[in-house]
Amino acid sequence: MQFALALGEGFIPEGRQFLGKQLPKTRRPKKLLTNADIEQLYLDLLAMPEDQLEQFEWTDDYIDLLREKLLHEACHVLLDKRAAVATRRDRWGWIMSESVGPFSFMVCAYFAGVRGDELREALVHLCRREKVIDQLQHVA
Repeated sequence: MQFALALGEGFIPEGRQFLGKQLPKTRRPKKLLTNADIEQLYLDLLAMPEDQLEQFEWTDDYIDLLREKLLHEACHVLLDKRAAVATRRDRWGWIMSESVGPFSFMVCAYFAGVRGDELREALVHLCRREKVIDQLQHVA
């Protein structure tokens, strides 16, 4: 998702003062990982038996990778017209949510090094341009 990465890297969102107070600046993996590395971690976690998952050692780097994967996947699915409308609406709801939690949109964007508000605005613009915004906004 070059679009998401082009919006900026390594800053605290100005309009989100609470993020800067609750979260450390940024933790990036020591080794620069590719999208394939992130994808592989995600797939390994999905395939892992439950008893091994409980023993899995979650490092800050792994959590950051999972956040970045969630953000990339949501942006990708949102604009993929082949994806089910219900799935796209689910991602839209997550992106538009103002909630703040360990895996909320704003927190995932922050740890991916992008401005969450600007990414959200750009996604709204792209959805309007692709004429899919009406489908997404009909969330019950």
